[in-house]
Amino acid sequence: MLPLSATALPRSKFQRPGEDDADFAKRLTAEGGVTTIPISGFYVGPRPPTHLVRFCYCKEDIKLQAAVERLKAYVGPGGKGAPQ
Repeated sequence: MLPLSATALPRSKFQRPGEDDADFAKRLTAEGGVTTIPISGFYVGPRPPTHLVRFCYCKEDIKLQAAVERLKAYVGPGGKGAPQ
């Protein structure tokens, strides 16, 4: 996590070869059931960052907790999206 806010997650720990932030966001939504926002979509220019995604926290606590559980199951030990 970056110290500047709690809304961005470094993607590199979960990335697959050739996968950028948009690919990761799509995969996490489809396979993990948690939607993120690719940071590169907020930039204009030749080299936007492609290693970060954002989470939206403007949800009810029960929805956030359910998302946390899905994220843990997906990227946690033995999960389909776990680092290899």
